[in-house]
Amino acid sequence: MVTETIVESDDITTRQLLDRSELIELINRYGRTIDRRDWDVLDDVFVEDAEADYTRVIANTRSDASTILADGQLHGRAAIVAWLQAARSNNESLLHFMSNHVIDELGDDHARMTNYVHERQGAYGTYEIEAVRTPAGWRIARLTLDLVPRPSKMTQT
Repeated sequence: MVTETIVESDDITTRQLLDRSELIELINRYGRTIDRRDWDVLDDVFVEDAEADYTRVIANTRSDASTILADGQLHGRAAIVAWLQAARSNNESLLHFMSNHVIDELGDDHARMTNYVHERQGAYGTYEIEAVRTPAGWRIARLTLDLVPRPSKMTQT
């Protein structure tokens, strides 16, 4: 029946719109959590066995990386949180501006997206995110950050 098809189509469209909204909220929550150093919130951002790749951050910005920062290939939420805490241990104030949210793939329980990031101090780049639907909502399963350093870092030797 035509009416049932329209209702079913509307339900799918509504679900996709809600999913897209939640995915954008997820990456924005990640950025705000880092800015505020509210590490417990990352329990609601990453799945327990998440992976993160910050190697391009290290290669582009840090020649003086500490031991924990030297390895940007991270496995597990606890390792990701520890790495972020160490990276933010300099008490530098950051503001992450997340934009250009593109959902490249959206399935029933898996999504891929790309997001731009610009930090107040001038660094900019992209996040590549793979997210999964959990009983508690969408969570990041894999994150890759490609960050170009702020101009003052680029001119240092």
